[in-house]
Amino acid sequence: MKYNKIVILLIIMSIIYFGSRHNSVDSENTKPLKIVKTKVVENIYHKNNPVKSRSNNKIRTKSSQEISEILQILQNPSDEELSYIWEEEYSCYYSQAGQCRYSLLNAKSLEEAKWMRNNGYPTRSMLDLMNDDSRAQELMELVKDKYPAALTVASISAMERGDFKEASQLALLNLTYSDEAKTYPHLLYGEAMVLNNMLPLALPQIYVAGLLGDSNAQGRATSLSADVYVSTSALNSAHGYLRRVFGGSVPKDQRPKNNGGG
Repeated sequence: MKYNKIVILLIIMSIIYFGSRHNSVDSENTKPLKIVKTKVVENIYHKNNPVKSRSNNKIRTKSSQEISEILQILQNPSDEELSYIWEEEYSCYYSQAGQCRYSLLNAKSLEEAKWMRNNGYPTRSMLDLMNDDSRAQELMELVKDKYPAALTVASISAMERGDFKEASQLALLNLTYSDEAKTYPHLLYGEAMVLNNMLPLALPQIYVAGLLGDSNAQGRATSLSADVYVSTSALNSAHGYLRRVFGGSVPKDQRPKNNGGG
């Protein structure tokens, strides 16, 4: 009888323990997931944007719709679309004075605009998202998801703000999650590090963009250092980087030259 009482007591204690444990786990699992605002994100986006709980279905639906709209903007235009909008989206060359904010958008022909699109350059519409506070929260989500075009916009935004360390970090993420054969992610990372006073690390990346076919990047790298030793060392580093990434077959997509440009 005494033995039976001990067994029953142990069973009751086990039920109480595992019941409380189960409730604790359920409680843990039902807590809403919070969007953690890192320093990277806080410095880029409007600080008054509320952080919304993903557990709220209504908010999640609205957020998905907004992100869908932003994703449309962040998508590269098709060849057919580009034939109509290339000057607006990729060219300052034909813009009237004072109407083009983004000097990197310097295509002089449709062919050069296609090359820029294929090599990771942002469009004017993408860059305009930097000044759209109403979409800052959704753009932040895409940055957190490491979406390359969103990282590009965020890095350029950080440059404009003067936060060059942040710009370098975001540009490195963009390079990491982009196709390494594209020239602009390398150029962007290099330019961010130039502004962050890291020229010895910046030059090889800009040379990489040049070796992959961006003649403008090649000229930029040459102009950044008059020291032959530094330039030679950076160029050798760029060749070594490309060999490590691509082996003996380094892709090269040469930027079109039009009317002396490029």
